[in-house]
Amino acid sequence: MRLSSGPYTIELAPDIGGAISGLWFEQDGLRTPVLRPAGDGETDPTGCGCFPLAAFCNRLREGRVRFRGRTHDIPPNRPGERHPLHGQAWLAPWSAEMLGPDQARMRFAHEPGHWPWRYEAVQSIVASESGVALSLEVRNLDDQAMPAGIGLHPYFPTGDGVRIQTRVSGVQLTDDERLPTGKPVRALGAYDLSDRPIAEAGLDNGYAGWSGQLDILYPTHTVRMTASSNAAWLQVYAPKGETFFCAEPVTHANDALALGEAGWDAQGIRILEPGRSLRMDMRLEVLVRPFLSAPP
Repeated sequence: MRLSSGPYTIELAPDIGGAISGLWFEQDGLRTPVLRPAGDGETDPTGCGCFPLAAFCNRLREGRVRFRGRTHDIPPNRPGERHPLHGQAWLAPWSAEMLGPDQARMRFAHEPGHWPWRYEAVQSIVASESGVALSLEVRNLDDQAMPAGIGLHPYFPTGDGVRIQTRVSGVQLTDDERLPTGKPVRALGAYDLSDRPIAEAGLDNGYAGWSGQLDILYPTHTVRMTASSNAAWLQVYAPKGETFFCAEPVTHANDALALGEAGWDAQGIRILEPGRSLRMDMRLEVLVRPFLSAPP
């Protein structure tokens, strides 16, 4: 399933968790990957360019959600992981609704099970001459209120000399299971994102107070990612030994659901009454040098 407009081409993989399998920018005959492209025959969303997160993001400690007097135990959903990860939508096929050559919509319907609430998620992708816009919306279809958070999980190519620039207010330090150990602290030294090399940085941390804009500086161009103001957290994953990194705009902190209902609002978890929805937006664009740009 392919979309295109101007210099941008997008390949979609609805059967692989509603993923984007590739996004490219082409100019003067040179085709550059904006997102890390999936390999031939890829069947895992973590091998694709981007996938959606719903109805929660990142890890949930022990899979335990306490809400309105009840305790819900959510089982692990990934081999090798003791805690459930990224919700449900990324592990199931989505239906594709083709709207035109430059835009599409994908939809996922969840029936109560390991996650006890009924909901649907809708992802829209629109390509234009100036960039690619993505939106993700989750709607509570249950007859009971539901806690929710959403995000997008893009993978960007990296290598020697690639740098990122963004602003955050703090970073979550983590334990051996990559779960937060306390409140965010100042993002200094090894956790600084103001202007740093990102290849193999050894990060897997959530950042609070994200500005909503991140620039990835490659030798010939810059990829700019922007997100809606409710995506105030940024999860950064830059593992050793890999040629990619992830910068994930999300609406809540890692492990926020495990804090208990009283702490949810400050950590970005939203309670959706029946019929209500939560939406976030992300945009990707390529800026070819020379260009003038204000700092993010």
